[in-house]
Amino acid sequence: MTETTVLDVGEARHTALVAGPTDGDIVLFVHGFPDTPRSFDHHVTALAEAGCRVVAPYSRGYEPSSIPADDRFGIMDLARDTIGFVDAIGAGRVHLVGHDWGAATSFIAVPHPARFAAAVRDAPIQLVDSWYMTFLQTGPVVRWTSQRGDFALWRWLWDRWSPGYRITDEDWAEHTSTFSQPGGMAAMLTYYRANTGPLKLLGLAKTEWNQMTTVPVRTPAVTGVDDRCIHTKMWNAGIVRDHFPAGVTVHRMDGVGHWLLLERPEETTQLLLDWFAAG
Repeated sequence: MTETTVLDVGEARHTALVAGPTDGDIVLFVHGFPDTPRSFDHHVTALAEAGCRVVAPYSRGYEPSSIPADDRFGIMDLARDTIGFVDAIGAGRVHLVGHDWGAATSFIAVPHPARFAAAVRDAPIQLVDSWYMTFLQTGPVVRWTSQRGDFALWRWLWDRWSPGYRITDEDWAEHTSTFSQPGGMAAMLTYYRANTGPLKLLGLAKTEWNQMTTVPVRTPAVTGVDDRCIHTKMWNAGIVRDHFPAGVTVHRMDGVGHWLLLERPEETTQLLLDWFAAG
């Protein structure tokens, strides 16, 4: 049975979904945009039934209690939140599973952020797929556009990023109830203003995060071949095996796009269980 708890990270309070035995191996899910932890519902339940203790928090800014007073949404702030989640759980070791922004901060399911610029140079089609990152930084224009039609623009992005998947009206209503909370939409958009300016995307601006290259733990990376958010070609340059001294395995899934966890819930659950068991 899935319940909710609160994780205190500094002055922020993050609601989190929790399930499974308290003595089980801990699995921490971190979501992205425009999304919520509810997209992990199948995996939370299935992994809990397999004996894991599963925790899936709402990320920074997705509820009023986690909007920072200093408006900091840099990727290193998000990564420190992930460490804060681990501390708040009281765990010394977790299996960390991230998707979209959650992956960028977890170094699990997308090319390492420090390699993004090099990967774009090898796969320039990503510049086309990344158009929305610039648009989401257009201030009043994007705020006005995003709110119209029950966040219709964001739902269109969902459809585009996974051409074979359509979110249900019921599930979308669950998400928009989160997006509509006071300050939520502005906070979610700030992720892009803080992290995806042209100079940062092209590797021309030095930042703390793009100087980091080494991921010291065993890492599975999962990509949908039809992903139109982070193009699958990005993996060719985005994964440098020397940067993963403990090993990295890239799983390419045919017939799915960006929302592969929702498109293939049973297959991705088994992939996670197999990975956990191996290591």
